Amino acid sequence: MASEEDYKLIVQIAKGDSKCFESLFSKYQNLIYGYSMKMLKNKEKAEDITQETWMRVIRNAGIYRPDASVKSWIMSIAGNLVMDEFRRNKKWIELTDEQW
Repeated sequence: MASEEDYKLIVQIAKGDSKCFESLFSKYQNLIYGYSMKMLKNKEKAEDITQETWMRVIRNAGIYRPDASVKSWIMSIAGNLVMDEFRRNKKWIELTDEQW
């Protein structure tokens, strides 16, 4: 369940409230950047993923459903973007049957 404070912020962000966006951004910015940096080990890519995550938060605030926390929702956006980056750069290691 979404924290009441974060949920109120998302509702206001959906209405275009930049002060509410700044509050949410301040609260989770370091978490998103840290996660992206840990996963990608590349400052520029982590910054790009972080920026795109926030763009998607703004764009999709109106369709957020409070069945999960806002934090989880934002982190799932960042996680999906990181996975997209891995796919784009083929950073997956494919194992053969013998390696299993």
